Amino acid sequence: MRIKNLLREITVTIHINLLSAQMIPNIIPILAMKESVQKVYIVIAGSEFDSKSAHLKQFYYNNGIEDVKEFYCPDANDYYSLRHKAKELFDDIQALHPGQQIILNATCGTKPMSFAFVRQFDKPEDNCLAIYVASNSNQIIFLSDSDKLTNVDTRSVMTINDYLYLNMFKLYQKTDMSCDDDVTYRAGISKSILKLASDYPKLVSLVNHLAQESNFNHASQFQPVVSLLMRPQGTVEELFNILKYADLIQYTDTSITFNSPEVSRYLGGGWFEELIYLAAKEAQVEEVALNVTGNLINRDGNESSVKNELDVVLLHNNHMMIIEAKTANWENQIKAGQEAMSKLDSLSQYYGGSDTKALIATIYPLPDAVQQRVESMRHISALRVETYEQLVERFKDWKLQCSRKIG
Repeated sequence: MRIKNLLREITVTIHINLLSAQMIPNIIPILAMKESVQKVYIVIAGSEFDSKSAHLKQFYYNNGIEDVKEFYCPDANDYYSLRHKAKELFDDIQALHPGQQIILNATCGTKPMSFAFVRQFDKPEDNCLAIYVASNSNQIIFLSDSDKLTNVDTRSVMTINDYLYLNMFKLYQKTDMSCDDDVTYRAGISKSILKLASDYPKLVSLVNHLAQESNFNHASQFQPVVSLLMRPQGTVEELFNILKYADLIQYTDTSITFNSPEVSRYLGGGWFEELIYLAAKEAQVEEVALNVTGNLINRDGNESSVKNELDVVLLHNNHMMIIEAKTANWENQIKAGQEAMSKLDSLSQYYGGSDTKALIATIYPLPDAVQQRVESMRHISALRVETYEQLVERFKDWKLQCSRKIG
């Protein structure tokens, strides 16, 4: 049996998932073989992951896989009991589905679960395959001594919606390629703001202050006219003329008028988020989304009333990056920097999972204490953005990491 493209060529498959906190590795082979999947067994040990199992079943139902059955084991660490349960499941499947291809995904679960089930289901001669999804090398590894089985490259099968849903985040709204006309229209303006800021670093702080003075976060209290402390000149006047020509603002020697709360929000930091989004698109990241909003899904399956927003989310080759965009000047604001970093840490770990990377992109340098803390963390990095091209190159490098083979 030659297996180079086996997982893509099998016509009917029965899958076994070992359940644990991380569900992403379970679903990659199933989505890749979706047309062939006849049935999925979810193996649960103890009661800790009952809610996870219900959530995973719902995900499969949402993706057209309707025959999903839970299989319970009493103890996730009792190896001998798990060996007995693995044989019980093997015998049940053989009786109900004789001769069909069985694929055990041993990536998740506890180590005793994985060992016990692999020993039972590593039987290529009986149409049983045990596999491991190695996210760091983007491969499906066959857990077998057979020299006829060679690793299979994983396929890009997930969406941002899928990834977040499996990490208990129900996405309701996002800006992506299907609805980014306004972002594309403002691309030249966003790039101009960054370029002008490189000549006059205080520019971003000034624009932030003016936008905040308009009270754009409270639409009913929006104040479009904001007083200027001095007549615009030099780089400030150059930017104001660009914004005026684009019909975003009007200005005089003594005041600036924002044409809408949305314009004020854009100039108060939204332009930087849009610039990051545009750079990721230019780097040809597979899926890019801006202003991703949604609600936490509770353990009981119901949605929390608390809404969260992720500035920019990238997905490439089943790998996710969550980006927090900050235009604040961190000088003498160590606490604010620590809060921003802690928020990103929490969001990325909770809504992205342990394999998700997080990036805090800033216009101004982070305080040294915050920068040192970021550098000590495996999944978070920081980038002080000085040019648009710098962003594009950063995302190209990340794409290579998502596609790189190890070994």
